[in-house]
Amino acid sequence: MNTSERIVAARGHVYLAAPNTEPFDIKGFVFSRTSAPGTGWSWLGDHSAENLPAVDSEGGDATVLRTWDEEATDVTRAAMTHTITINVANVSPTTLLAVFPGSVENTAGGYVTLPASGGSRKQAVLIVIENGTRVAALYFPNVDLAGSFPSLSLDQYTEIPVNGSVLAGSGAVLQRIYKPVTRTV
Repeated sequence: MNTSERIVAARGHVYLAAPNTEPFDIKGFVFSRTSAPGTGWSWLGDHSAENLPAVDSEGGDATVLRTWDEEATDVTRAAMTHTITINVANVSPTTLLAVFPGSVENTAGGYVTLPASGGSRKQAVLIVIENGTRVAALYFPNVDLAGSFPSLSLDQYTEIPVNGSVLAGSGAVLQRIYKPVTRTV
């Protein structure tokens, strides 16, 4: 096993873009609060250190088929669904407008109005993982994202859970996993 291909998710950043936007080169990644490292990408804001982004899959159960003459002649699999949950610790208008489609910011009043209709928005999602000079990424070209009401805590930041259904992107790509590399900058 190549131990240089391991990484601890010591820090991370979540970026959004229009569906199927190609990710930026992670070898040159340098985090900035004021500018995204790639064209078309925007930083979603601070995220919970207690509840890191989570990807989950359900389904895919195998059914072994047989004939009267033979056992285990074939296998069929149930459909799978894939989800992602991102817990945003940044209750800013930028974040709220990104994860609640149809929201309206009232800058004079200092609030964002969320629409009664709810809704979701399709976005490309790029999760960049950092540990010192090492960087890796998870890329999802097409995710149907929807924000949830904030969760409150006495001893942690308020979090906005953002739930997504991972859909196939261009060329039927569901996800790309970028192996850990050493940053070049």
